[in-house]
Amino acid sequence: MILGRDGRVRALLDWELCTLGDPLVDLGWLLAYWGSSEDSVPFAVPTRAAGFPTRDEVVTRYAEASGRDVSDVAYYIAFALWRLGVILAGVRARNRAGAYGSVGTDDLSERVAMVAAAAQAAARVAGL
Repeated sequence: MILGRDGRVRALLDWELCTLGDPLVDLGWLLAYWGSSEDSVPFAVPTRAAGFPTRDEVVTRYAEASGRDVSDVAYYIAFALWRLGVILAGVRARNRAGAYGSVGTDDLSERVAMVAAAAQAAARVAGL
């Protein structure tokens, strides 16, 4: 989402991976990509730059604004990372099969392994 300074939504981008169901799935997806200098998100993300709130601050703001119980947010982060790992593994398989032609030269094996390790760590945090 692109938010204005007043906090109102100005634009929605890429509906492809949004869900129609438990809104905490989307929160987990957001947080899986919401890195800060203190955490181990396994890829470069802009939220590591100065001025972005921490993941905990995002969760607190979400809970305050939505009134939803976010006590199981660790589960949703773990789920999002496993989901991302599956998506990357599928892209890797299609790449290896030549579906992307000469454009898809990155094997993605290392990225799949990094995301799988992050998902496993997140699952431990969630008590799974």
